[in-house]
Amino acid sequence: MRAQEFIAEGFIPDHFRKRLAQQGYKFLGQGVDQAAFTVPNNPNIVLKIFGYGEWGDDSSHKMFFRWAKFCQKNSNNPYLPKFSGFQKVKIDDETYIMMCQERLAHNKVIGNAVADLAQIAETINFKGKYGQPSSVKDYKDDTMYQDTVDILERVGVNVKELFKTLVKLVKIGDSQGYDWDMHSYNVMVRPNGQPVIVDPWAIS
Repeated sequence: MRAQEFIAEGFIPDHFRKRLAQQGYKFLGQGVDQAAFTVPNNPNIVLKIFGYGEWGDDSSHKMFFRWAKFCQKNSNNPYLPKFSGFQKVKIDDETYIMMCQERLAHNKVIGNAVADLAQIAETINFKGKYGQPSSVKDYKDDTMYQDTVDILERVGVNVKELFKTLVKLVKIGDSQGYDWDMHSYNVMVRPNGQPVIVDPWAIS
């Protein structure tokens, strides 16, 4: 979900949002292809609904399922979100995906730190594609990199493992033609401050 695409008006029909509100769900926010709601009587999860987005096809659905499968395959990775309860629903003859995700929160400092690390991962992948040797070691003496590592290590992050995860996601996204979308809004945290990557790719 791109930060500049975060909007107040919905792609979800008003009547469906009203039905959810009547059942106790509360709207949290949305982006170009997804919306999030609190779940009544369960403060630990949120309901997420994915639509077709602005492309008029199922591109965003395919991208989401690729992301969800990666998360499920790597369910022991602490930097990936936990999903459950997938189902497809028809609303006004359009197909939507509904699922539950663990409840997370935003933290600007940690989000920015992970976004900085994600930028390095993207740069290294880009250089590698064009035969320019590069690795994270090139940034060891960089002040920004050191500050980033310090911030993340203070909340117990294994920076090496997080970086490996980011590199994998860059490569998968690149192979599918997705845009790398790892800005701070697409990083959230658990109550203990542990960062979680929530939405690494976008379709342009």
